[in-house]
Amino acid sequence: MPKFSFIVPIYNVELYLNECLDSILNQSYSDWEAILVNDGSTDRSPEIAQSYVAKDPRFKCVSQANAGSSAARNTGIRHASGDYLFFIDSDDFIVLEALQSLHDALLKYDSPEVIRIHYKAFNDKTGDNYKDGFWGLCPKENSGKILTGLDYWGVASTISVMPVVSICRREFILANKLFFEDGLLFEDMEWSPRLFLVTQTLLPIDACLYSYRIRENSMSTSVKKPEQLESILRRILGLFNKVENMSLEFNLKERFNAFFWDQVFTAYMNYELFFKKDDIQNINMTLKVPGSFKYKLYCFLFRLNPKFYKFALRIRLLFLSKELPTDS
Repeated sequence: MPKFSFIVPIYNVELYLNECLDSILNQSYSDWEAILVNDGSTDRSPEIAQSYVAKDPRFKCVSQANAGSSAARNTGIRHASGDYLFFIDSDDFIVLEALQSLHDALLKYDSPEVIRIHYKAFNDKTGDNYKDGFWGLCPKENSGKILTGLDYWGVASTISVMPVVSICRREFILANKLFFEDGLLFEDMEWSPRLFLVTQTLLPIDACLYSYRIRENSMSTSVKKPEQLESILRRILGLFNKVENMSLEFNLKERFNAFFWDQVFTAYMNYELFFKKDDIQNINMTLKVPGSFKYKLYCFLFRLNPKFYKFALRIRLLFLSKELPTDS
């Protein structure tokens, strides 16, 4: 049984797939398998995936009818046999020492349920990098310390919900039924909070191991269908209510409130909705959720005009950037 299982959902990424799979193939640490899930691709992606299977038996390819990245990840989980699961999007790549860094960290600790890493985002057109580790950043004084998921939420400067920065023990995922919601776009908004709420041993490490490509027409940047908005809203707000009913310190509950409101607003902005009657009803639904006055005010501004919220968010991020540590 390998130490690590990569899970790579693949859908029409022929321009990027070689770079992704090469970064796996050339890892300095060799005890791994890679589950490549072809999610009904119509370009040359299946051929490219099969060429790696022929090249190295550690690659395994599974094909299914197109069902979305959530279903593809779930297929990968079910076919994986490694101790730890490492999700990789097929248009991204990892550094060549990624697994060695994770293995070295595991030698010092007794099988944490989740390891959190940093990532670097870059623009596909220009190649420009964004700030290393900005998303998912954990202060250095907490790096290398075992935390609960809630403790991590309380100390992290900001929270990335991307599954690719959470390397999870497979038995922990299966025992807690932490599968992705099939057919749900922005599935990471719903999955990551569930992960943190049940994690008892989380190890953040101060290592930027993942390169995230920001490009047009990717799953995370393309316009989504408006009719899917209510589904994700109800799941986010269901988790919101769960947190509200937990006995948490005020500051931690406020951080959860901030996160959930931001997810609601982000969902609206990514769906690029015009405000019709049904959309106003969804906003009214969020106003009824218990929470601090500040976020209800944000929601009210958003209901009046999304531009008002975007302006308030820019001001908030300006102050946040002044509080974040700078690169040394």
